[in-house]
Amino acid sequence: MDFRLAHPELEHRWLDLSYYDLVQDPLATVEIVYDHFRWDLEPRAVAAMDDWLIQQSRHRRSEPRHRYELADYGLTPGDVDKAFARYRDFITDRGIHQPRL
Repeated sequence: MDFRLAHPELEHRWLDLSYYDLVQDPLATVEIVYDHFRWDLEPRAVAAMDDWLIQQSRHRRSEPRHRYELADYGLTPGDVDKAFARYRDFITDRGIHQPRL
């Protein structure tokens, strides 16, 4: 964040995305990335990504779900909020607010 704030002339090289948006609609998020960087998104690549998402969806339904708790790592929600407060403010200021889990 410090580097980025110190070099506004490089802002075009950055793209802030919400992980929640990526999970909710991966292909739309990929389109945003390609548009931002002015890359060509070929139909063949979209089809391959779509196929991969279908395969992953099938695979995930058959595997056991992982459950993680902050306490497993000796952390509390307050610890995490404090550690990431500056970053959370940074992304919120840019309209990329990610709700606390």
